[in-house]
Formats: sequence, structure tokens, C-alpha cells
Amino acid sequence: MFREILWRELKTKSFTFISIARTERWRLFLLFGVALLVRILYISEASHHPLFNVLVLDEKFHDEWAKSIAGGNLFGDVVFFRAPLYPYFLGTIYWIFGHNDFIVRIIQLVLGSISVILLYSIGLSLFGRKAAIVGSLLYALYPLVFYFEAQLLFESILNFQLILLFVLLVFEGENSSYWDGCGSV
Repeated sequence: MFREILWRELKTKSFTFISIARTERWRLFLLFGVALLVRILYISEASHHPLFNVLVLDEKFHDEWAKSIAGGNLFGDVVFFRAPLYPYFLGTIYWIFGHNDFIVRIIQLVLGSISVILLYSIGLSLFGRKAAIVGSLLYALYPLVFYFEAQLLFESILNFQLILLFVLLVFEGENSSYWDGCGSV
């Protein structure tokens, strides 16, 4: 029921996800730039803290598991007691760039900046331009968001995944490939 109502509302709008990218390009670049700048300023300040590179608890566990994955031990020796997506994400980055958690943090901060653009597109299509700008700026400037994006924790990519899933659901349309995309997220 809700899906039909939402879809009917979206069909009455005169824009699509692709046209948003064309007509709002400068806003998207500006929002992305603000989000990325704030995150870069944060990580440049936080990286000077003596405990910045000290991994404890979950971060250490994810790091060790990712190093094992990057080293070729794809399936491990024991049963997973935690969700394996994030260690595989880290392991892939370690395999490509070597063991460098700073690169991981930068990639996660870029994903967070992309999330701002995705939020803008959701807000624009559901609530209008003002709500889209306010919502995406709040997300871009909220300190806890970029704090967790700079940690080696699953939550750093969880927000990106959930926002991407919501984008796919909002712009679903009649095409079944959107549902395939939702399933892969």
C-alpha cells in the first residue's frame, strides 16, 4: 500500500534521478565539496592525536581479520561470529593498497561524502529543494557521522549502504534491475 502511494507521488514529479544530476550539478558538487572538506579537516586534526592509530577492540579485530583476508585466507579457520562484510571490504583495500589504515579512513570519508549527494537526491525527490539542502548539509556537518567514518568499524560503511538502498527503493520504477541492485546492497 505504502509503496503504491509513494510510487504514485514520485510519478507526478517532473524529474528523475538522472535529471537531478543534470539540473542540480553545481549543488551536488558544492555539497560534495563541503562534506569532503569537513571530513579532510577532521582527519587531518584527528591524525595528530597520539591514540589515532591505536586500534582496540572491534577495530583491532576487523584489522586482523582483514589482514588475514588480504593474505589469501578468504574463508578463515573458524565460524564467523561477526558479520563478514566489513572485514572483506577492509581486506580488499589492504590487498590493493597494502596494510594502510589511513587509506581505508580516506575511502570511508569519501563514501560518506557521496552519501551527502545521495541524501540530497532523496530529499529533492520526496520533500523538495529546501529540505534536500538542509538534510544533506546536516548530514555533511554532523560530527558523529564523520567521526565514525574515520574509524575502522562497520558503521562507517553502514550509513552509505542504507542510504544507497533507500535511493534504489525511492527511484525503483518499473525496471527489475533496481530490485537486483537493492538485493546486492
